[in-house]
Formats: sequence, structure tokens, C-alpha cells
Amino acid sequence: MRTFLLIAVLLLPPAWAAAQPSCCGDCAGDGEVTISDLITAVNNALGMCPSATPSPTVPAGQCPIDFQDDNTQNGTPDCYYRGRWNQNCGDANLESLWRSDGEFVIVQLLGFDQGIYLGAEVTGSGSADLLCWYLNEDASDCDSNPASGTIALSDGGGNLNVTASPPPFTIDQCNFARYRGALFDVVTPASARAAGRLARPAPEALQRLRDMARTHAPGRDFQRR
Repeated sequence: MRTFLLIAVLLLPPAWAAAQPSCCGDCAGDGEVTISDLITAVNNALGMCPSATPSPTVPAGQCPIDFQDDNTQNGTPDCYYRGRWNQNCGDANLESLWRSDGEFVIVQLLGFDQGIYLGAEVTGSGSADLLCWYLNEDASDCDSNPASGTIALSDGGGNLNVTASPPPFTIDQCNFARYRGALFDVVTPASARAAGRLARPAPEALQRLRDMARTHAPGRDFQRR
């Protein structure tokens, strides 16, 4: 039986081989059939050739994840943005990245000796409500720095927009009021670029955001007579 299979495979017409580039017999393409090639051919004939599954591609200029995804785990992608934090003053090169566990998203503003973080509660795949800002990675000062506004993704994650009202702080004497960042890089934590960046959000930070969301008091409500 094995001899028959070998002969049958070797006698298959060239057109069949050409139609199966991922399931070859002469895999080296050198015109010679070695013992290894014969084993491969037999496996192919027995249906053991793995089917190729194309890797999903992400259009250029888009982030492959959104706020409802969990990219707090090792091996998940990070999307980096660059832009203005005030449309009337300051420069246009403030870098940032965000991480979400699907419920809360943390945005880090990069390029500072001490990290600056914005915490928000996810309300949709590309939207979140600001809760607070803080300087310590564990969000220990989140409670003392409440913030109001929104964080949003647009254009397939190609843009990160942060609107804070009132501005919670200033950068280079310019109010952090409307950050408009354009995606310029997508990397994974294993890459050299990400090695020195924000560590995965500490569980303490995410828990503080949950606590903040539960106790976040709404604005005063006036009742008509």
C-alpha cells in the first residue's frame, strides 16, 4: 500500500502540484525528490497537509484593537499616538498610548520623568468617560484628581481624542484641553520599542478606577416646581 501511494503521488500531473504550492513534494524546488520530499508527498496524499490560514491584516493607519478589547496581557498590541494637547498653543509631538481591560482604559502621556495617566470608564468600543488623572502607576492619587470629559477613538483607531473640561493640568504652560493624537506606530510588548514603555496596568490602578466609577457623584440636579 505504501509503495502504491508513493507511485501515485509521484505520477500526479504537474498541474496538481502547481495548484498546491503549500503542499509540495519537491519542497526545495531544486528538481530533485529526496526521502524527505517523499515523506511529505505521502502525508499530503493522506490529507495531512495543513491548510494555510491567512493572517488577518489591519489596514495601514488603523489600530487593531479598541477599548472593549483587553490588551493588558503580554503579547497584545499597543497603539501609539502623537499630536497636540491644546489646539491654540504648545507643540504637536506629545506621544501617548492606551491600555484597556475592556471595562476601564488608561491613557499614558509619554515623555515625562514622572508618568501622567488618565483613567476612564469604557462606554463603547471607541468611547470612555474620564474619571481621574494621576501620576503614580498604581493610581494612588486618582481619588484626589477627578476629571471630566471623554476619551474616544476615531477613524478605525487611527486617532485618539481626549477632551477634558475643565482642563485638569497644564503642559508647558498650555492647558491640557483637547488632545488630538494620530496613530504612528503599532507594536507588541516583546518589541524593543515597547521595552521601556508603560508596564502593564497594575491591578491596583484598575481596581481604583472601579472604585472611582462606583462613587463618582453626578452633577447637582435641580428640580422644577
